[in-house]
Amino acid sequence: MVVFDLDGTLHRTDRVLTTAVRDAADACGQPRPADDAVRAALGLPTLAFCTELFPAADGAALQQLAAALRARERRLIPREAELFAGTAAMLSTLSGAGLELAICSNGSEQYVSAVLRATRIAQHFRLIEGHRDNRSKRQALAALLARARPLDALFVGDTRHDWQAARDNCLPCISVRYGYGSPAAADFCAESPADVVPHVRRWQVFAQLERLFGERRRSGPLVIGLSGPDAAGKTRFTQGLTAHLAARGHSMTVIHVDDFHNPRELRYQGHDEVESYLSHAFNLELLAGTLLTPIREQGRLDHSLTLLDLSTDQFTRQRHYTVTPDSIVIVEGTLLFRPPTDELLELRIVLDASEPEILRRAVARHSDQPATAVTERYRQKYLEVQRRYTLHHRPRERADVVIDNSDFDAPQIIRIS
Repeated sequence: MVVFDLDGTLHRTDRVLTTAVRDAADACGQPRPADDAVRAALGLPTLAFCTELFPAADGAALQQLAAALRARERRLIPREAELFAGTAAMLSTLSGAGLELAICSNGSEQYVSAVLRATRIAQHFRLIEGHRDNRSKRQALAALLARARPLDALFVGDTRHDWQAARDNCLPCISVRYGYGSPAAADFCAESPADVVPHVRRWQVFAQLERLFGERRRSGPLVIGLSGPDAAGKTRFTQGLTAHLAARGHSMTVIHVDDFHNPRELRYQGHDEVESYLSHAFNLELLAGTLLTPIREQGRLDHSLTLLDLSTDQFTRQRHYTVTPDSIVIVEGTLLFRPPTDELLELRIVLDASEPEILRRAVARHSDQPATAVTERYRQKYLEVQRRYTLHHRPRERADVVIDNSDFDAPQIIRIS
């Protein structure tokens, strides 16, 4: 289920509300607040909204203002309500994909229904949870989830109140930057309504993986290996998966294999560049001996390491790793499913991408270099490394999950075993 806030997320509320506030202020003999102040207070319940905009008004005057504001909204919404550009198409895409959509708003259910009817998007939503009984957004969202009991849920909003409501209910949150709030603390950010769709598609994969982790988990930390070719998108995918799991309340630790590079002199020894990379690029013995084995044997970890900074080829990078018995540990990096690390992993995920897409990403990653040179180097070295590694260690066959990440915006789970 994808749960949406309404005002500032779907509905361009200021189009109606700035006019309604001016009319209500005039009718009640109150000074008109600035339009920017109106926009800044959007998302609050009506009485709290009036309290914010009219600080000099007493209780009776605030009630009068709130009543006047509601009356003017009812008059304006049918002819003035407007969606953010691209919202209708986004909702059609999500509901067309079979996703259940819901609304959780600080507006009353009557207000929400009026906006949905006026903007012709009511057909996309089965459930609406509006403001009542002075309850908070967190409580409204909890009530909606109790009614729906979805297998998985995601919240989409535009203010810190939305993010906090999602976090208090252990939901990941997409904050929209085009709304009226500040999305800085959100798990994911959408620049436009259309940008919500790829976030939802990735969330569907993350949620499916989370369910798998729960099924496979035994006592103690769950150690997951996430591997794949260079430029398959492992780091970006891991960041999204980690944000999702953290929002869901899981204790997370991420270990990047790239932090365990050997010094340049060791990485490039020998005449066969491909074999040198396979044998000497990473200090997997250090990774296994100082981190993965203690996690396996003791069920916890509190350890610091000084690791190689690739840019300087010096051991100056400080990393501290903390693992508790309830942690999910993600070990992310290439060439991972082989001794001595493979046997210390409890679940293996292969993230793959097509060769043309890997080459395209490689060129984009090294945009300061000639594209032909980057393409040739990847073909001769990194793709050949993967061929030899695959021949000897068969990572896809060893994997519990194989994901095609050729499209960052729409990863596809190919196999779960």
